[in-house]
Amino acid sequence: MILVVNALSSPLVVERDEKMFFLQQIVHMKKELLDDTG
Repeated sequence: MILVVNALSSPLVVERDEKMFFLQQIVHMKKELLDDTG
């Protein structure tokens, strides 16, 4: 519900937060891959 309100009031902020979350997910996946191989 909060995300919906934020999207209506400030889409740029939500878009930035989503990009940051996406980048964090990628970094987390890379770390897991490195842990598996190393």
